[in-house]
Amino acid sequence: HTRPIMDALENTDDLFALLFESITYGSDQEPHPNVHKEFMIQVYDQYRDVVKQIIDLKTLKEQITTRFIWHVNEWSHQNLNHPNQDPASIHLYLNTKYNHLKTLLPRYASYRALNKKVKAGDPWVQATQTRDGLSLGGGICNESGVETDEF
Repeated sequence: HTRPIMDALENTDDLFALLFESITYGSDQEPHPNVHKEFMIQVYDQYRDVVKQIIDLKTLKEQITTRFIWHVNEWSHQNLNHPNQDPASIHLYLNTKYNHLKTLLPRYASYRALNKKVKAGDPWVQATQTRDGLSLGGGICNESGVETDEF
């Protein structure tokens, strides 16, 4: 009497839809004890796959971020004037760079974490940031639904 359920399980990729259909439209049969065991194993495997994908994506994101910062620095050092090592000059340089990036790159302003890393990764401002404690980044967590680049 459990064979139709097992056949349905073997012939679908959408186990949740099958379970929903079975529960919603009723069945006069009790599910086989292994049904939940199989669901549990499949969902656990899916979970492990997703966790691995997230780890792989984080690694890829870090690599891409590093490459992006390098290209931004090369571009800005070729196209913008080197700031003096005073806070006002650095602030002007970073604002000019940020405004150019916003113009060149769609939605760049949405990626606050990336912008913060770009600022921190610029050797033209790193020396002053560590010597003077200058901080031009900032912000708090965004919980208003605005796109973010954090995982």
